[in-house]
Amino acid sequence: MYIKELKICNYKNFYREKIEITPNINTIIGENGTGKTNLFYALRILLDSNYRPYFNEDSFSYELDEIKGNWIIISCLFEEIEDEYNTLVLNPDENRKAIYSFIFRPKKEIRMKLFEYSEKKREKVGEEKERIIDELKSYIEKIDIKNDYEIIRTVDNIFNFLDENEYKTIVGDFKNLIFPDSDIQDDKKNIGNRANDVNDIINVTYIPAIRDVNNELTHDNNFFIKMVKEVSKEIKEEKWSEIFEKFNNINEDLNNIDEFNNFIKEIENVINDTVGDVYNSNVSFDINMPINTDNIIKYFSLKGKNEEKSFNLSNNSLGENNVVYLALKLKESQMERGHTKKLLNIILIEEPEAHLHKHLQQSLFEGIKNNKNYQIFLSTHSVHISESADIQSAIVLGKKNKCTEIYIPSKGLEEKEIRKITRFLDVTRLPILFAKNVMLVEGDAELILIPVMLKVKYGIDLNKYGISIVSMDSCFFDLIAVLFDDFRIKKKCAILTDLDKDYTEDGKYIRRERLSYVRVGRMIKKFENNKWVKIFSNDYTFEIEFYKDNTGILKKLLDKNKYFKSVSKMNREIDNENKSIKYNRIIKICDKAGKGWLAMDLAEYLQKEKVEFKIPDYIIDAIIFMLSDSNYDSCIKRLLTGYSSSNDINFEDLINKKIETNDKFINFLINRYEEIKKDDITEAIRWTKRCSIWWE
Repeated sequence: MYIKELKICNYKNFYREKIEITPNINTIIGENGTGKTNLFYALRILLDSNYRPYFNEDSFSYELDEIKGNWIIISCLFEEIEDEYNTLVLNPDENRKAIYSFIFRPKKEIRMKLFEYSEKKREKVGEEKERIIDELKSYIEKIDIKNDYEIIRTVDNIFNFLDENEYKTIVGDFKNLIFPDSDIQDDKKNIGNRANDVNDIINVTYIPAIRDVNNELTHDNNFFIKMVKEVSKEIKEEKWSEIFEKFNNINEDLNNIDEFNNFIKEIENVINDTVGDVYNSNVSFDINMPINTDNIIKYFSLKGKNEEKSFNLSNNSLGENNVVYLALKLKESQMERGHTKKLLNIILIEEPEAHLHKHLQQSLFEGIKNNKNYQIFLSTHSVHISESADIQSAIVLGKKNKCTEIYIPSKGLEEKEIRKITRFLDVTRLPILFAKNVMLVEGDAELILIPVMLKVKYGIDLNKYGISIVSMDSCFFDLIAVLFDDFRIKKKCAILTDLDKDYTEDGKYIRRERLSYVRVGRMIKKFENNKWVKIFSNDYTFEIEFYKDNTGILKKLLDKNKYFKSVSKMNREIDNENKSIKYNRIIKICDKAGKGWLAMDLAEYLQKEKVEFKIPDYIIDAIIFMLSDSNYDSCIKRLLTGYSSSNDINFEDLINKKIETNDKFINFLINRYEEIKKDDITEAIRWTKRCSIWWE
């Protein structure tokens, strides 16, 4: 038995979300604030009988305009239910499937009252109707989440609460203030049959992100002691009898120690001297250590050890103790499974990578993954753990407005594609799963320079916008870009690639040019109907595109870093108006110096020297594409100034001019830009650029 599907409605980050789950391990990936911990809480609310959640207004989805009166619903689909015992709780169908749900909703009297108001509203018109509406709104506002709500658990819930219209039919339409009869809300055909919790058949082990081994293992009755107690039950009674006898002998020996007996006599003398013989109270000495298994076990403790001696765990590193803690919790889950014979054992682990180096992270993940008798949910920020995971196990959490969206990267892909993507997604490329938006580039030069150029020229820090740049080594763009679409990851993916246009007079590179056009054309065709992926190509290579407009910087680098003994001829060729000579020299310099090394020198130069430089247009286009769906207008306006033109646009000046002069034609241009922007931000920019001569 395992969880096949999880649905969450109106709980914290989650508005209406369905999550497809694998039988063994599920790796939950997402930036901070996307709801990884809340996803674990949702699972615990549904399945962990030891978890007692507290609900208030903050428990409801951030997407809801009206909280009070709405329902929180968490449901899962179980598959491959084998044991007949499950029928007592889950009532599986003929396909061995069952739906189990948790519902947090207003009590019946509250729901009946909402229906009564809804009916009165429907019957009235005019001012009387408005009065009823005001009363209904006031009544909803007074609903108390703590006292006016109830918890129910059901099986066979066919109510599709993720569908907005069906939710309105069963729960209510809060915008139009229409609420159904409570009989409809309690109908077994809608919400299923009432059920008990599933603690008899499911065990949930939760390992939080913040964990302190020393604290966890030193307080009274900690989970390690509980595990020892379970082990002690397996010890035969005669063995305990031998131990108890030894403790009795120790008690006897302690009572016969002269120093203790003399001490008692001294106490008697003090009493006699104080109150006299008449009122003297005799005292005696007795050591009687309580002898039972619980008293013995509470003195057990876990120690670290090396070849020489044992030592307190406090002397371990945080990483070592983190491994100890995880191992103990996994052992605890194993013991629970062995003793209770529960049909499903779930382990929830938050950030297992805490305080661990790369190799230990990967080793730990492999060890966890090999626990085939468990369904494991693991949240992580670690690219090292993600690298070890299969892309099929990945569940990516992304932000949409105030809430979370669930992305399944492997959804709809063929096994062959999945295997290739998994092999290709090494530690340097995995940031694509954690980022808000992704830029795929040809090589290391773009990887190094693009963030620097944007930061220096426009003050734009790509990290602050959640944009990851990933080097593809001039290949496999479409293999990775296929992850981004309406069915998988709904994030922008910009592909920056070279057309490798032949610049020689003798057509030396014409074959390379044709191959590049075919390659880029194929990608354009493949993603032409995919709004999440867009190809941005230059005419030549990144190096030519940059240095052809920034020849002075290249000459400064040649002079500063002494790549070559003589640069005078090179400088003349760099300044040559003949493209063949100019571009050929640029490429030779880059190849000879090393594109990566030259890129690092250029990055350092741009950061230290206050020089003007031009960023190639296609890079600006790509950044705007990735930011266009977000509230980054000020950033986009800055980028609009970056186009190659004798009439470079200063959009801020344009806006100011509009404000100052209220020029009707200027207003028209800006409004037209905004209209086009709704459909295609890049085309809007191009249109604005073409019109720039009008406001000179």
